[in-house]
Amino acid sequence: MNVSIQDTYNLIWKLGSVIIGILDPNILKTYQSERLPVAEELVEMDSRVVQAAN
Repeated sequence: MNVSIQDTYNLIWKLGSVIIGILDPNILKTYQSERLPVAEELVEMDSRVVQAAN
């Protein structure tokens, strides 16, 4: 859940800043490069937990 909240916050402040004209829309391109490593780490950790439980 914490990762989802962080993902949402990261996207919302960028979208809001673009919508009100503070930032260039190119800032939205940074979302994936910032959040994908976090998602990959979470999937890896979940996999280890599931394997340990078996």
